[in-house]
Order: sequence, then structure tokens, then C-alpha cells
Amino acid sequence: RLQAPLQLRGGMQLQRSMQRRAQMSSAGGSSAGGAEQTSLSITTFNIWCPLFRRMGHEDSRESEYAETYAARNEGIISLIEQLDSDIVCIQEFWVANKEFNKMYHNRLSGRYSFHQLERTGGR
Repeated sequence: RLQAPLQLRGGMQLQRSMQRRAQMSSAGGSSAGGAEQTSLSITTFNIWCPLFRRMGHEDSRESEYAETYAARNEGIISLIEQLDSDIVCIQEFWVANKEFNKMYHNRLSGRYSFHQLERTGGR
């Protein structure tokens, strides 16, 4: 059921997440006694919060370029939809930005419940 990873900046992390799921899925089968084993798929991402991701030079951050971070995160959301994992954990999610939150909620809230923990300092 897995598809090829999207070619995104930071794709190495996304590909590792896919490999983890593939390893979990391949562990399926029957347990002793013939009972069917249930599987659970978990995908984790560090999506590089636009506030901290440097662009070009030291003082420039991706958060200054809405089109850039929106396009990158739309690709991440598409990959999350393709993987169809039971649980998705996202690190460096930009909790304080309403539009950023809305982008994820609009596409994923039909499949997932959201539980967010804000970074200290309100970022």
C-alpha cells in the first residue's frame, strides 16, 4: 500500500518514516494459536517550523515567505494522506499561526483528531 515518497526538501526524513511503517506492516501475520494479529501504523515527521527554517542567509526565515512554506506543507499533507497511517505525530508544528493550523485541519480533520502542545514562549 505504500507509495513512493514525495520529492520534498527534507525528503530523507519522510522516506525514513515510510520505511518504519513498511517494517511494521511486514511484521503482520498470525500469532500463536492462530489468532489474527492486529496492526497499528504510526508515522512521525519533523516538518521544520517555518519560524526556524533558514532560507538563503542567516537572518532570513521561511516564515517570511508564505507561498514557500504553504507549498512545502501542502506536499507534506498530501504525503500524510497517501500514507493513511493510524497515528501521525508532527514535530515543529507552527501552533501559533492560525493559517498554518487551518491548512492542516482543513485537509486532515476528517481522518485525524488533533492534540497540540505549544512550544514554550508562545511560538
